[in-house]
Amino acid sequence: MRRDREDNSAALIRKILIEILIFTAEKGESLKSARDRTGFSRLSDPDRAYLTRLIALAFRHVQVIDRVLARFIHRKPQNKYLPLLTAILRGACAEILFAETPVHAVTQIYLQRVKTDLKIKHTAGFVGGVLSAIIKHKAELTEKINPVDLLPPEFLVTLTTDYSSVEITEIAEFLAQEAEIDFSPVKAGVAELAKKIDGIVIDEFSFRFLKNGSPQKAGGFTEGDFTVQSYASARVIAGAGEISGKTLLDLCAAPGGKTVNAVCAGAKVTACDISVGRGERLKETLTRTAAIEKTKIFIGDTPDFSEPFDIVLLDAPCSATGTFRKNPDLFLNYKHKNIAELIDLQKKLLQKAAVATRKGGMLIYAVCSLLKAEGDMQVIDFMKINPEFSLIAPPRLSAFPAGAVISDGSALAGAVRLLPGCLHEIGGIDGFFIAYLQKAH
Repeated sequence: MRRDREDNSAALIRKILIEILIFTAEKGESLKSARDRTGFSRLSDPDRAYLTRLIALAFRHVQVIDRVLARFIHRKPQNKYLPLLTAILRGACAEILFAETPVHAVTQIYLQRVKTDLKIKHTAGFVGGVLSAIIKHKAELTEKINPVDLLPPEFLVTLTTDYSSVEITEIAEFLAQEAEIDFSPVKAGVAELAKKIDGIVIDEFSFRFLKNGSPQKAGGFTEGDFTVQSYASARVIAGAGEISGKTLLDLCAAPGGKTVNAVCAGAKVTACDISVGRGERLKETLTRTAAIEKTKIFIGDTPDFSEPFDIVLLDAPCSATGTFRKNPDLFLNYKHKNIAELIDLQKKLLQKAAVATRKGGMLIYAVCSLLKAEGDMQVIDFMKINPEFSLIAPPRLSAFPAGAVISDGSALAGAVRLLPGCLHEIGGIDGFFIAYLQKAH
């Protein structure tokens, strides 16, 4: 009976993995959206944790996996169910090469999936042959994989124009690692909260989770003692310095981490988000942390405010290329052709932010992107169009690790570039770009 339950559990995990690979590859859905469309949330905690790891392995290695499959597939079956077969082969290859699952068990699980599906059962010989070839050459295929080879080719081309080869290698190395889970304090100090969840203190603004499992089940999450927020994201408000009593407009506020940071710092916060769905997440975060009582919220089109704000925060929609670690589907679905649309949107939002900033006030521009077109160039272009704004050093320099603040005397001096290799001794961070812009009186 126990063996049957284990076999059923193993089959269900792979069924959901295959569905997620199809939804993301064929329909371009995000990992979160694909998970929501499957039975992921109904799995037991151990099964969900195991599947999460398999998903991450499959996505992080998808470039290598596809090259391996191309090597051993000499003739693709002419089958309208090719997307399903591709997902099965990607999942199986990920487990054979990069998981601890015994290879014979992997072969059995995935071949059983093929043989029990009337649509593709005739391809069982083809699938079995490919998996056998991969197993035979496993040692060779997994020897000395260069982290740079894991990056999507289009993304790598862009990185080569923005960074040196040494920087790219370090970026790739940390983007390919599993994301650490960070928190920001709300109702107590970091030392007390870190001890509560068996974590480590990074600084007064962030602490890090060290256990496996869901951070939402850590003691204090439901009570609103802290927010789940990356170290890099928490720098935005931390670096703004003393903001108590100042009016602050958070233009793209969901999911609400920075909004909570600003409320905790004593700012008078107005939070906006154009998306109804993301707006609900914003409200959930603010309600759980009790910050909603101190926040004005606008969901949908941002209204024209009668009075400008002391501080305007624009954490703009972007390529999210700094977050490959926690969004591994980017390894599969990164499309450089979409960047132009994002850059245009960022420019429009920056102009809206400029109007909402009072004279003598501060505009904070941030993106979780490694692309200089979304960070460096946006700020330079913005200051050309809006000469009343000037780039300043972060009001609280101590919030940033050494070397993060640009100090080369260029037009970008004072801006912050956080690369994934920062804090490498505790596992790295998300990539981020932050600029603090002062508006002339």
